[in-house]
Amino acid sequence: MFADGRTRITLLAIVFITSLMLTFSDTFFSAPDRKRIRSYQPEKETVKLSSRVISSFQNGVMITGARDAMRVDLESCDRENRTCRHSKNVGFDPAKDTDIPLLNLKISPEKKAISDYLEKQTYELRRSEVYGSRPLVPVTYIMTEQDGDLRVSAMFMGRAESQACDKQGRCLILFQDYGSYKNYVFYSGDGGQNWRWLSQWQMPEVAGDAKIIAVTAPGSGLMVQNNTLYQTRDYGQNWRLLFSMNHRKKRTTDRYGQRYVSLKSIYWHYNGNGQVAAWMADERNDPENSVLVCFNTRTLKTESDLLIRGEIGALDSTTGGEFYFTLTEKERRRQSVNHLNCNGDYSPVLETGGSYISGLYAGTDLLIAELHSDTRVSDDGGQNWNTAAALTKAYGETALFDKWHNRLFYFPDGNYSSTPKGNRDGLEYATSPVQ
Repeated sequence: MFADGRTRITLLAIVFITSLMLTFSDTFFSAPDRKRIRSYQPEKETVKLSSRVISSFQNGVMITGARDAMRVDLESCDRENRTCRHSKNVGFDPAKDTDIPLLNLKISPEKKAISDYLEKQTYELRRSEVYGSRPLVPVTYIMTEQDGDLRVSAMFMGRAESQACDKQGRCLILFQDYGSYKNYVFYSGDGGQNWRWLSQWQMPEVAGDAKIIAVTAPGSGLMVQNNTLYQTRDYGQNWRLLFSMNHRKKRTTDRYGQRYVSLKSIYWHYNGNGQVAAWMADERNDPENSVLVCFNTRTLKTESDLLIRGEIGALDSTTGGEFYFTLTEKERRRQSVNHLNCNGDYSPVLETGGSYISGLYAGTDLLIAELHSDTRVSDDGGQNWNTAAALTKAYGETALFDKWHNRLFYFPDGNYSSTPKGNRDGLEYATSPVQ
C-alpha cells in the first residue's frame, strides 16, 4: 500500500511538472530561434520590392529586387454599379536620383526624356492591372554591401531575368528592358558596385528563353537557352554548345521530321567547380521518375546520367562544390535529402518520413532543409542534424540565404512591413546567422 501510494504521488508529480512546462514554456520543446540584427537606424520611407534574388561571393552579396515606378490611385467609385476607377501615376522617377546610376538609358541619354516617357505611361487602369501582383513599370534595384549596410548601387528600368556571380565577385546580369522587351547584359568585376554594358553580347540562339547560370572566369560564362548549355569566353560575342538534354526528352515525328518535345521544366545548377547538374521529369518513360545528369564543363564529358525513382524538388551545392538534392520517393512518398556523387550514384543523408521538404540550401560546410514548421541544419555534410526554428516567422516575409557566410537576409513583403522606414536607401531588412 505504501509503495503504491508513493508511486501514485510520483506519477502525479511528473504529470504536474510536465503540465507546467507545457503551459508556461513555449520554447521547452521548440526549436531554437535565430537572433536577427538590424544594424541601421531607420531614415527613409521603406521601399517595397518584389522578385528578390541573392548572389553570394566571398566578400559579400549582390541582391536584386524590382520596384514599381508607378503607383495606383483611386479616382472615384460608383456605389450603384459597384465599380471604381483607378489611375496609374508616377510613383518615383529613377532619372532624378543623381546619387544612384541608372544603367540603361536606351529611351534617351537625356534624363528629361526619361521623365517625359514615364509621364506618358500614366492612364486609367483596367481591373486586371489594378489587382495585378507584378510591377506595372518595373525598376530593378541592384543592392550591395557598403560599410556594413545594404545599399543601392545601381538601377535598371526593367527586370533582372537572371544573374550569377563567381566567388571573386565577378557578376553578370541579364536584363529585359521595359517597353521594348529587349535583352541587355551588364558585367561587374567588383561584386556589383560598378557596371558596364556588354554591347557585343549576343544570345546563343536567335530566340527562346535564356538564363545565365554561372560566371566561370573573367569574360567567361555559362548560359542555358532552349534547354541547351552554352559557354562563352569573350563576354558573349561567341558561343560553344556544350550539352543538351535532348537525349532525355520525349521524341515525336511529324511532317517536319523527328523532333524533341519537353512539356516539363528542365532545371540547371552550376556548382562553382566546373560541374553542371541538370534534372527533369522522365517524360519518355514515367513522369513520376526523374532524370539527373552531371556534366563536366572542363572535360566536356557527361560524368553521370541517372534515372531516379521519384521526384526531385530542389538541388543546391556547397561552396566546396558538393551537390545535394531533395527527393520524394515514388512508392512510399517519403522525403529525403541526398548527396550526389557525379561518378554515378547518390546516397541519403536525411530522411524526414512524411514531412515535406519545401526548400534546400547549401552553404560553407552547411546544409539547411526547410520543412513546414521547422528547419533541419547540418554542419558536417549531413552526418548529424539539429532541429532549428523555421526560416521565417511571420506571414509576408522573404528569407534569402547567403551561402558564403552562412547567414540569412530577411525582407518584409508588400504591406506587411513592420516599420515605416528603412535605411538610407529605404531598404528594410535584418540579418542573422544560421543556428
